[in-house]
Amino acid sequence: MSRQVLLGAVDAGWTVEIDGRTYAPVLVGSGGIVQVAETAPLSTIAVTQATPDNLRVGVYGRIGGAWQREPLGRGYSRAYVEQVVNLNAAAGTNNLTGAAVAANVVRVTTHMQVLDVNSATTFSRFFPTINGVQYRGKHAGAAIAGVSTDWDGEMYQVAGDSHLAQIQGCTLNDDLVFTAWGYEFDINL
Repeated sequence: MSRQVLLGAVDAGWTVEIDGRTYAPVLVGSGGIVQVAETAPLSTIAVTQATPDNLRVGVYGRIGGAWQREPLGRGYSRAYVEQVVNLNAAAGTNNLTGAAVAANVVRVTTHMQVLDVNSATTFSRFFPTINGVQYRGKHAGAAIAGVSTDWDGEMYQVAGDSHLAQIQGCTLNDDLVFTAWGYEFDINL
């Protein structure tokens, strides 16, 4: 048995299924105490009321007194893949900067990769920028031409934050590629 509650419900006695989970309305007993009904997952209880329109996409609740989508519900809004390419690198050190995170979005980066397609490099580094501060991330030593330097983890960034990859030891006109992967949440505040 699991406890599942749909906040903001006004009718008692009905359930709604969202993303394979069954939700029941909040029941308030005497003295204003919230009661939680026990329901079995994938139960055979019939839905006795149509799903309200504002519950069809995302999970909703009261935020600041308004009925709206909750900022970080289960799942994600979209996959995040970004690639920055420089086909005319300067000799020496080059920076490849990713786009800033958009407003009302939380980005979770799970993998970054940088490589010099044409030449061996002296080193590569990743620099995340978070709240306007650039942090030094992974620092990798020399790599042969066409072999990537990779970072795996979980990095959370908000509006205005970005990534930068730095490669040192490039030859004039090398082809450089920086790629980042992950996913994004729309927070709709």
